[in-house]
Parts: sequence; C-alpha cells; structure tokens
Amino acid sequence: MSSEENSADDSRRALTSLHAELCAQAPSLQSKVESEIKNLGLHHHVLEFRSGERSSVIDIHAAHLIHAAFLWDDRPLFENQFDDREALAAVINRWVCEIAMPSRMREEFSWLEIDELADYYESGEPVVGEFMRSWDAVEEYYSEETSDYYRPVRQLIRVLREAGYDRKLRAGQSMASFGLSRAVGHGLRDGQLRVWFDIGATEMDVDANFGSGNLQRHPVELTEEVRSLLDALAERELD
Repeated sequence: MSSEENSADDSRRALTSLHAELCAQAPSLQSKVESEIKNLGLHHHVLEFRSGERSSVIDIHAAHLIHAAFLWDDRPLFENQFDDREALAAVINRWVCEIAMPSRMREEFSWLEIDELADYYESGEPVVGEFMRSWDAVEEYYSEETSDYYRPVRQLIRVLREAGYDRKLRAGQSMASFGLSRAVGHGLRDGQLRVWFDIGATEMDVDANFGSGNLQRHPVELTEEVRSLLDALAERELD
C-alpha cells in the first residue's frame, strides 16, 4: 500500500472516530440527521452532517487540527477551528439538528465569527445577500487599484449602489470593466443576460445583450438611458 493510500485510510479512520465521539456528545447527530464521510479526491476526506438546507463539513488537517464549516443551501456562512470537541458537537447540533438561526448562534456562541451574509439568509433574502456580497467584492477589487485610471469605475459603482442596484443585480468585474446580471451564482454562461460597462477616463461603452440598448461613448454617469437598461435587467427572472 502506498503512502498516499495509508494517508487516506488514516484520514477516514480519524473522521470515523470523530463521528462516533460527536454523536456521543450530541446523540441527535446520530438519530436525526444524515451523515457520511465523503471522498473529495486526492485522498482527501471530510465528514458531513446534513439536514435539509443545513449542513456542516468537518475536516481534520495533518496537524490534527479540526476545521468545520457551517452551510445553508451549500453556502458557507461561518467556519471555525476547534480544539474542544464538546463545543464542536454543540455547535453542529444547534446548526444542523435544531436549525438555530444565525442571530441565536451569535448569542449562544459569541466566539464564532458569523458572516453578515447569514443575516440575509435568516431574513429570507439570500439572493439579495449574495448580490450585495458580489458588489462588496467588486468594490474591494477597485479600491485596491489606487491608480486614477480606476477612479471613474469606483465613482460609478458608488452611485449605482446608492441607487439600490446592489440589491437587484449581481456584480462582476474584469480589469476596468464590470458587468451586472441576474445570475444567482458566480460567473456567467454564454448568452446569460447582462449589462457590461467598459469604462474610460471620461466616457464608457455600455453593452446589453438584450433589447437594443447599447450605448457608445456615454458619460460615466447614471443617466436615464443607463437607468432604463438596468431597470429592464432587474425585472428579468433570476437565472
């Protein structure tokens, strides 16, 4: 048996042992939820507990450090390293078995760093939260680009956010250009509806792959023409 196969067997044994220990600490993990050890490839295994939309994925690193991620609709909302297995069992039990809301988890486990995105999931607006997060990422990207070349992009993004488009559309970027869509997930498929902005120092081209709303050499402003395109896109179904 190769060293990689030995390592994989060691990983599976460690997770099997951890599964038994966690279920002993919180019996509901054995009786009320699904659990399995998954092979992610390259001899890497994780332990997953799942109940409906909620799940927790546990990994044991080579240094025997336990890492756990806590997901809602397969979207990680918080994660933590655990030395205390009793605490790990308690957190998994509240999240997966008892379906505790993120606000309650913050109260009960103040040491957890729960992403603000979780608040949108709790309020029933996960897509809005994902959209807002995409704008945060684009804004962060351009804020790191200190060149004056990117100043018009930053200004336009700020204006669009102030107008509320960050709650209606997903943002993405490529260099000095950024695009908006109704995509639920990250990335765009060929033909997926979007409005793309190619922005220069004082003018921009706006390319929409629906209707006939392309704008050439347009001011870098939220004009009525631009607003009309974005409103039309915002009315489309989520994709």
